[in-house]
Order: sequence, then C-alpha cells, then structure tokens
Amino acid sequence: MDLLEKSLWLPDKACSLGSAQSLPDPKADPVSLAQQASKTCIGDTLPLLQETCLVECLFAVRRPVRSLPPVHGARWSAWLRFACREAHLCAEDFLAGLLSLRHGTNPFLPGDIVTLRLMVEPAGLDSLVPLTRAMQTMQPQGEFCAEHLDFLGFRDAVRRSLIPARAMDKGAVPPLHCADLARECAALRTRTQWHIHFVSPLRLTLPAGQKTGRQTDKDRFCSARWLGEAPDALAHLLGHVRRLSPWVGAPAEGLRVEATRLRWEDMRYNAKHSKAIGGVSGVLTCSGRPSEEAALRLVLGQYLGAGKNGRLGLGFWRIPELDDVHCMPLTDPKSGDRARPDPLQDQASFADA
Repeated sequence: MDLLEKSLWLPDKACSLGSAQSLPDPKADPVSLAQQASKTCIGDTLPLLQETCLVECLFAVRRPVRSLPPVHGARWSAWLRFACREAHLCAEDFLAGLLSLRHGTNPFLPGDIVTLRLMVEPAGLDSLVPLTRAMQTMQPQGEFCAEHLDFLGFRDAVRRSLIPARAMDKGAVPPLHCADLARECAALRTRTQWHIHFVSPLRLTLPAGQKTGRQTDKDRFCSARWLGEAPDALAHLLGHVRRLSPWVGAPAEGLRVEATRLRWEDMRYNAKHSKAIGGVSGVLTCSGRPSEEAALRLVLGQYLGAGKNGRLGLGFWRIPELDDVHCMPLTDPKSGDRARPDPLQDQASFADA
C-alpha cells in the first residue's frame, strides 16, 4: 500500500501549538488541524531532543500463546534482544522503546493480529528488516517466537499506512511531530479534570535528594503514595517524558493529583526468571486546565512514555478522555485480564501504597 500524504510540518524542529486564543478546534477534521497547527507561531515551543519514528510490527497468531503476564513488554524485549544478536545489530543504536498494544493475561489465539509499536531512530529504520527477518528464522526461545507469531509487515503508526519491507529505509516513516498531536492537545486543554491510566508500570526515579541509602526499587523509584501526595508529582512526571528537552518555568502550575488508584507491580521476563522489575500501575485522577506545554507533554507521554526501561515497554499511559481523538490506537481491543478488573471501572481493586 502506498504511503498516505504526509502531515504538514511546523517550522524547524520546534513544536508549537500556539496560545489559548489560537488553539485548533478539536472538532475540526485532522487535515485542517494540521494546517492550523502549521500556521501557529505564537506561544512557547517544545523541541524534541531527538526525532522519533513510530513503526508498528504486525504479527498473526499461528499457535496459542497462553502463559501471558499482565504486561507483555519484557517478552517482546527478550525476543528482540535475541534477534538483534542473531542479526548482529545493537538495539541501543536504533531502538528507543517499545509498546505492546495487547496487554493482560487473555491468551493470543489463532486468527488474532497482535501489534508491537517500536520507537525508532530515523537513521535506524533500515535495521528493522534484518531484525524482523531474524525474529522469524532464529531458534525459538519461549512462546514469543515464529512458531507462534508470524510476522506480517510494517505499518506507520501515525498515518496507519502499510509499508512494504523493500521500502523500509530512512525516510519511509516521518518522525512524530506536533501537527500529529494538535487535535489531542486542543481537546485536553479544554478540560479541568482528566485521568492518567498507566497501561504499563511506571519506573520513575525519585527527585534528587529524596532517594534513601538502600537500593531496592521501592526506595529508588516513585511509589504509589509518593505520586498521590507529593505536591510536585505531576511536574516531576511530565519533566521525564522520554526524548524531550527539559522544560523551563512552571508548566504544571495549577495542575494537581486529586485521587489515586495505584499499586506497585513487579514484572518478570517469565515465570522462571527470579529478578523482578517493578513499577507503579493504575490511575491518577488529575485536575486543572493544562498549559500548552503541559498538554503536549501529557499527550506525548502516551506515545513516548516516561521514566526508565522504555525498551521493556514500561512507563506508557493513556488519557481516556482523549479516546475519541487519539492520533493512533493505544491499546488492542482484545486486551484484558480475566483475573483482575479494569482499574477505571473497579476502584476497590486498587489501594494506595
């Protein structure tokens, strides 16, 4: 399938959505929103530290995958790591993070299509072909392998266009840009209450001076209680969205956490792996009308994540109030966990810790 027409781009590499008076209309169509955003030159700018392309790898389920943890990022990461070794690639050279759109313990069944979204350096797009080829030809190690999951092809996550393997090289996928996010930012800036639902555990290091001498995860990283009680929790979170430059001023001014339904959750590569990697899962209820910069960081956190271990698929969230205007899907409809309720529906399932 041919690539769709590229989004219009803002001048240089700076992101600007303009002042409150010049906000794009969230009810407008995406093309006119991109045009409005490209004409906006007023207001603070938010440059991306490095350009990031979002590429989806599509897999058809050949054989059932049943032994699934609530979060699949470590399983995908292990398969990618083994494939990089097979293809003589270094993941750190081109891969900035990953997000499994499917999560929860519901099994993968034949006929399902599962999607792995990769954050890729533009210069590293041509590494995806040898990587996925190695994933299909290497010796199976676990259920995440070619015997269970058949690679179908690539898709541009933003424009939703399929990309033939022969065309996957530098320039095949334009980097994520502000114009792609104008609709979501505009919609978020009209709200005075909204939620941050962590779709994968957040591993966010505590601010300087607040770490204890011990070296356990719960002593080094922000806990559920800290995120609910610290006055600067939102500013700290938004200041650590991946691949963004530090912000200046007080972008989280007027924003606060009203309530939490969070818990600490440990994640392992598999049932036999002894070392756990933990983080905070659940929902933050927040209030306040986001500034231009805060809105952009909140929206970008859905696609770039925040905190540590992006290559394990950790630190991503979803703002459910924006579900109707997301520029790309954030979760697979078949996601779910029979053993646990949705935290957005069942408050009793989560406790502050």
